[in-house]
Amino acid sequence: MTLDDILRLSRRHIITLVLSTLLGIALAAGWVALQKPVYTATATGVVQANAGAGTVGESLSGNSLAITKSKSYVTYFSSQPVAERVIEELGLDTSPSSLADRVTAKVEEETPNITVSARGDSPERAKELADAVVAETAEYVRELETQNMSAAPGQPEGEEGQQDQAPATSILPLANAELPSSPTEPQPARALVLGGLAGLALGYVIAWFRHRQDT
Repeated sequence: MTLDDILRLSRRHIITLVLSTLLGIALAAGWVALQKPVYTATATGVVQANAGAGTVGESLSGNSLAITKSKSYVTYFSSQPVAERVIEELGLDTSPSSLADRVTAKVEEETPNITVSARGDSPERAKELADAVVAETAEYVRELETQNMSAAPGQPEGEEGQQDQAPATSILPLANAELPSSPTEPQPARALVLGGLAGLALGYVIAWFRHRQDT
C-alpha cells in the first residue's frame, strides 16, 4: 500500500478514524481515572570514610574507599533487613518485600553519594519513606561495620575498646527528601496520547477491512 493509497483510505473513512481515535482517548482517560496516584520522593545519603589525621593523601585514599564502598552499600537500601527496620520505625502495615519494591537506590557516578527514591500513595508518605530508608540503612551499616571491626584480629575486646574506634566507613544523610508536587504515576498526557494512537491504529485496521470488502 502506497502513501497515496493511505491518503485515499483516510479520506474515505475519516469518520471511522476520528471515532476510533476518540474511543481510544476515552478508554485511556477512564484507565487514568481508575489508577491510584503514586508519588516519588528522593533523598540522598553519602558514604564517609574515616580519613584519620586528614592529610591530602589520606583524604584521597578515604574518598576512593568511600566511592568503592558506596557500590556495595547501595544494595542495602532495598534489602529486607532495612525494610524490616523501616516498617518497625514507621509502624507500617506491609511486608518487607512489598516495601523493598517501592524503594530504588543508585550511586551517583564517581561520587560516594547514593540517591534513594521511594514511592508512596501520598507526598507525605513518599517523603517519610525516603528519609526513613536512608536513616535506617545508615544505622544498619554502622552495626555491620562495627561487628566486622570487632571481629578483625588484633582489635581491642569489650565494649570500651569498640567505643574508642569508629568504623572505617559509614553512611550519613546528605539531603532529606522534599514533598513531591505531582504524582509520577499515572501520567495522563502520555496515557491519552498512547490511547489516541492505539485508537487511530484500530481505525485504520477497520478501514482497511472495509476497503477489502468493497473491492
